[in-house]
Order: sequence, then C-alpha cells, then structure tokens
Amino acid sequence: MNQQVLEAKKQLVNELQTKVTEQSAVILCSYQKLTVAQVSEFRVELRKLGAEYKVIKNTMIRRAFSEAKGLDQYLHGTTGVIFVGSDLAAVAKYTTKFVKTSNEALNIKCGILDGNVLSASDIVKIADLPPREVLLARLLGSMNAPVTNFVGVLAAVPRKFLYLLNARKDQQGGAA
Repeated sequence: MNQQVLEAKKQLVNELQTKVTEQSAVILCSYQKLTVAQVSEFRVELRKLGAEYKVIKNTMIRRAFSEAKGLDQYLHGTTGVIFVGSDLAAVAKYTTKFVKTSNEALNIKCGILDGNVLSASDIVKIADLPPREVLLARLLGSMNAPVTNFVGVLAAVPRKFLYLLNARKDQQGGAA
C-alpha cells in the first residue's frame, strides 16, 4: 500500500511539473475561509479566463516547484494553486477583485512567473495593468507615431509649395 501511495504522489508531482511548464504563470492563495459556493464561483470564473484552480498539499507544491527560489516562506497553511493560462493580468485582476469582494476569505500568497517568485503586492501591481488589448494598442500607436509624423512632414513640403504658388498667383493677379 505504501508503494502505491508513493507512486501516486510521484505521479501528482510529475503532473504538476508538466502543468507548470504549460502555463504562463501560477498564483498561490490561502483559501481557509472560503465557502464551497465561493470556491465553485471562483473556479467557474477562472475557467472562463483560461485558468484552473486546484487545492494541493504544500509538500507536493514544494517538490513540483523546486526550481522557484524563496517559495518555502509562502508554503504554510492551506494553499490553492491557480494555473494561469495565457493572460496573467486578467487572472490577477479577477483574483484581486475576488479577494476584495469575498471579504478576504481568499488571500494571495505569491505568484511564480518564469521560475521567479512574485510577492502578493507584485500580483496586485500586475492586476492594475491595463488589459492586454489596450497595451497592444498603445504599443502599436507608439510604433506608428514616427511613421505618421514623417508622412506629415513629407506632405507639408508640397503643401507649403502649393501655398507659395497660390500666394504668388494672387500677388500677380492683384497687380495686373
């Protein structure tokens, strides 16, 4: 029986490691005051964002995230893991909103991004970022600005020349 339990634990750690490599980031939360209804609501909304929420033992998390330095200080008490799909900002935004609306029954412990441990305040800062589409639009706008300005400068030369010709025509027409 012990061998079966050990194999099941190894399989769980392997699954977690595979899941971590597939995800863009992970957020660890303390969930001890959540009701079953709140957990269900939280999971449903996270699925809509392409994320997944699981409750995992701290020892399994420690083994699965062995490359993340400084994680041990956050692995105490109850720990729920949010596997972020592709949009960390959207998941962080929803999670921080949920923390506020649930009277802090759920608390963000930390996050892991590219093997680096992020504090709860870092996750809140990420949540405060504008949506991805807005950031992409700003980037595209700043990339287009020099080209647009250059086209405006190029268009100004013939326009000013045309103004000069019209003024010269008016000047000669008025003298005749």
